[in-house]
Amino acid sequence: MRCKKILSFILFLLGVVFILNSSSSITGYIIFKGLSKTLSSFLGVFLIVLGLMLNIYEAERERQRRGVDYIISQYESGRIDPVEAAERINGLRGGKFVEGVRYSKGKGSVFTKIGKIDLTDLKPSKALNLALALKEVALINDKRNKVNCYLEGIPKKSMETFEEVYKNKLEKIVKKS
Repeated sequence: MRCKKILSFILFLLGVVFILNSSSSITGYIIFKGLSKTLSSFLGVFLIVLGLMLNIYEAERERQRRGVDYIISQYESGRIDPVEAAERINGLRGGKFVEGVRYSKGKGSVFTKIGKIDLTDLKPSKALNLALALKEVALINDKRNKVNCYLEGIPKKSMETFEEVYKNKLEKIVKKS
């Protein structure tokens, strides 16, 4: 992420340089002699706009990542249950944000439209319940997400308990979509 912010800044600066290059009234500031003023101006504006767009895109991704982190912290503190956490995460960016989940031996990660987010900071039992909820949400979003949902080493009893406790909430999510 930091690289993209630096790249956006460099693109913006290059754009400014090309625009300054197009105005020949600056003595000794001709960078490319063979470049026409029109092309230099156009290229400068293009690079500035590209730099700004990249910066805005990265800021939005960071905002969404902080949103997911906040929801996970609310879940971890016990303010919300795993199904509500999964539903809130999925509601980011206009909905259908969750595309899959991986869970194995107490460690997990969720695949979203902005990339992979680790669940390794959660206690194993909390990570398990959140992974199960995220799996259900990913499958509700699109049945083809099944290939992105990989849960390994989960005791059958844990899955049954999860389904019993959160069955009504999961059914409400299905009805909404």
